[in-house]
Amino acid sequence: MRAIPIANGVAESLGGRRVVIGEPGDPTRTDVRPCEYIVRPSALYPGRMTYMACIELDDTDRIRLAAGAHLWLTLDGGEVPWSIDAL
Repeated sequence: MRAIPIANGVAESLGGRRVVIGEPGDPTRTDVRPCEYIVRPSALYPGRMTYMACIELDDTDRIRLAAGAHLWLTLDGGEVPWSIDAL
């Protein structure tokens, strides 16, 4: 699975703005990539922000989930970088 670009107007409709977090780094690494997020004020934690990414599942993810796998969100060192895995 991977994060995909956020469509125009979606961030604004959710009260946020679209930002890219991450720098293009070593082209041989596929585990960490820049990602588009919707950033908006948190409703639960005043003064903090909420970060939202749009995720697209691939065929392998769908097969694993259909077989009973769970989605795992990994936040490595805080909010980013992150990964979601079907295990």
